[in-house]
Parts: sequence; structure tokens; C-alpha cells
Amino acid sequence: MKTILLGTDGSPGARRATREAVELSVETGWPLRIVSVWSVPPLELSAAPMMAGELAEVARDRAQEALDDAAGEAADAGIAAITYLRQGEVPKQILELAEMIGDVVIVVGSDGRGAISRALLGSVSTRLVHTAPCPVLVVRPAAHVDSEEPALELAGRA
Repeated sequence: MKTILLGTDGSPGARRATREAVELSVETGWPLRIVSVWSVPPLELSAAPMMAGELAEVARDRAQEALDDAAGEAADAGIAAITYLRQGEVPKQILELAEMIGDVVIVVGSDGRGAISRALLGSVSTRLVHTAPCPVLVVRPAAHVDSEEPALELAGRA
């Protein structure tokens, strides 16, 4: 049996991915695990080194809130999700957790950024699609399609 591994940061794209992951868990009976990863970007640390502890606390609290919100949505649908709060680089932490769990489908939201922003800032979903040894379900913003519903993009490895 597969396990659904939802990566969330609480963003609008992540909230859409949460809805899809919960629905997938309900429909398939696959267990749901949820991860939120936090870090303090080096640029923020270099701009305010004296506030490193406070910045870390804010980042951790935001990640915990995203995790709690996603777990609450799962609980409302009758799903008892297992949650993980991790620190570090987001794609790396999600991939390490997926490897630890084994036989997963990773579900993440797309941020909806354009090609230039992705090139400058990076994209968690793009990195996961290109490096994950398992299927990755990317829930895209509705603006990418001609409907109100989120578009789904599933990339997997045979």
C-alpha cells in the first residue's frame, strides 16, 4: 500500500494540495503523512544576525501552523495523519522523509510563479519532480487552466 506524503508551507498552493491529498487518502484508503519544513534564509540572517533566534522561532512557528492546519483538515475528513516538522532545505527534507517512509506518492502545491521567478528563486515542486524516485503529484493553481478547479500534474518514475 502506498503512503501519501504531503508537503505544506501553508501557502495557497499548499492548501490546494492539502485538499487533494486528503481527498486521495479518503478515496484510496492510503495513509496520509504531512511534512512542513522550516529554515531561515541566509539572506535574512546576514541582514539581521542579532535576530537569528527570533527569525528561526518565527519560521518554525509558521511551519508548525501550516502543519496543524493541514492535519486539522485531514482530521475533519476522518483521516488521522502523522505529522513531521523538519528543519533544512525543503526538497532535501521531503526526499529524505519519503525515502525513510518508503513507497510514497509525494503531493505538493505549485507556487504559480513564472519561469524567471522559478529560475531566480527555485521551485520545490520542480526539484521534486526531477529528483524524486517516486511519483510526485503537483497541484497547480486554477489560473493555469480554464476552470475553477486546480489542475493536477502527476510525474512518476516507472
